[in-house]
Amino acid sequence: AGSFDAKFTITNGSNFDLNNKNWTLFFSMMPRPILPNQTSQPASVEHINGDWYKLIPAEDFKLTAGDSIVINYAGTEGVIKETDGPAGLYFVFYDESGNEKEIVQVGNYSIEPFLAKEQILRGPMDFSQVPTSETRFNENEVLSLINSDQLLKIIPTPYKMAVQAGAFNLNAQTPIYYENGLENEARYLAKKLHELTGKTFVTAVGTATSATAIQLRKGALSVNGITQEAYQLNISEKGVAIKGNDASGVFYGVQSLIQLIPAEAYLKKAETVALPFIAIEDAPRFKFRSLHLDVARNFQTKETVKRIIDLLSMYKVNHLLLYTADDEGWRVEIEGLPELTSVGGKRQHVAGMNAPALHPAYGSGPDADDKTKTGSGFYTRAEFIEILKYANERHIKIIPEMNMPGHALAAIKSMEARYERLMKEGKEVEANEYRLIDPDDKSVYLSAQADKNNVVSVGRESVYHFIEKVVDEYDKIYKEAGLKMDIFHMGGDEVAEGVWEKSPLAAKVLKDNPQIQGAKNLQAHFFRTLLPRLEKRNLIVHGWEEVALMKSPENVYVPNPEFAKRPVIPYIWNNLFDVDLGNKLANAGYQVV
Repeated sequence: AGSFDAKFTITNGSNFDLNNKNWTLFFSMMPRPILPNQTSQPASVEHINGDWYKLIPAEDFKLTAGDSIVINYAGTEGVIKETDGPAGLYFVFYDESGNEKEIVQVGNYSIEPFLAKEQILRGPMDFSQVPTSETRFNENEVLSLINSDQLLKIIPTPYKMAVQAGAFNLNAQTPIYYENGLENEARYLAKKLHELTGKTFVTAVGTATSATAIQLRKGALSVNGITQEAYQLNISEKGVAIKGNDASGVFYGVQSLIQLIPAEAYLKKAETVALPFIAIEDAPRFKFRSLHLDVARNFQTKETVKRIIDLLSMYKVNHLLLYTADDEGWRVEIEGLPELTSVGGKRQHVAGMNAPALHPAYGSGPDADDKTKTGSGFYTRAEFIEILKYANERHIKIIPEMNMPGHALAAIKSMEARYERLMKEGKEVEANEYRLIDPDDKSVYLSAQADKNNVVSVGRESVYHFIEKVVDEYDKIYKEAGLKMDIFHMGGDEVAEGVWEKSPLAAKVLKDNPQIQGAKNLQAHFFRTLLPRLEKRNLIVHGWEEVALMKSPENVYVPNPEFAKRPVIPYIWNNLFDVDLGNKLANAGYQVV
């Protein structure tokens, strides 16, 4: 219960024997603590850091050419799906002096299918039914198709919608008129209609003079007591009229109009589309609507991010939390700190967990230049500006993220590489300017993702200086895009038990500030120290729930009222274990997501 048994089967397809010397097999695996072998095995599995593991041959290991060998191992927690298993396997071969000689990726490997109940469920504590084709058939058998008139015409469903008799014929002869200030919305609509018909739609400033036109305009509007982003869409014998309380409202009216076009029309490139006469009044019930996209763990191209932005705009989502930095990657070019992307933007084989570079993760393998994997990559300043502008045209605000004090391994490794480079150049003061660790910290901890070294020092001024530098560079990027950065996400989640407990710099903080009362409260001190610097930059600070929590005398998280009247908005993520946490923080005075 709460554990797993597994095995490697290795077949030697070469012409030489593999003995116990000069090789190690590295791989990624969903983090699971490995148990000691209960019986003698030809090799053993060891955890290195994060989801990075290695298999080391025993003294009596021997695999002759053409033979196979089985290596059993075990660990705690469940492994219930094939994606939990090893990925990104590669051998490192060493010379007689122990130096790395050759790295060979394992291309020909497979995970045996999970078929048995014991493989699919977590153990006796798991009461789920094993999914099979039969159970899926039985679940689907009770379903039935609904009538087409019951299908939602627009998602999310508008506040009011009334379909009327009659139809408006939309074709390439339908002009689009717009008021000044709505050029973007008119251009967007014309582009979408061009995708539909293959024809070019004419846009013009002014007022429609015929009943065959589309009119976009702004005007005072309140729907269900909400003015921001409110709109009306009317399709009638008088034409198509979209009125928004602001440009965002007009844009959402455009999106509703586009959703009324049946999918078949796109498939056929229909030159004329009949739109039903309809009257819609709509405004969002939630002013903050967002998606969290993590490009740190698995990098996504600029084009993929744009496609996601298109989908979000279709569903009238108005924010995108872009997770551009975490343990496994740093994804935006920061002027003056090139290592953040040259080191933090690359995952590759390294000599060990203390090397000033990022180790493989999520099956990314040993090669940072492997374009078939999503471990490495970053957005140049120009590319990120392009993404910002693209989102803004679709009324989506991108919220950048830099996770601190935990989840900071990519930043830590980058700044350690910078430190080593400058120390070799004899520039000690400059080397320490942005250093993020206490080099004398002997604290032992394991993060939720099994990292042993992913937390920055709470007692180094250079840490706060680094954050200020990055935030200021982001601000410049936004300004270059013609935008204002008024929100920044500081992460703040999953700081492991045991951090800072054996750090001399942290001990000095505790000595100078006895009111902190122990290392368990240093995370709140970290945020307390950082927040005024972000407030000075007129930023609303978003973060995971921990930024608004503190440790009680019983060492459990409870709401911290300290920042409730400050520009701090926590995101609730751990409500599986505390279903009432959102209410607790709201009752403590916080706005919550």
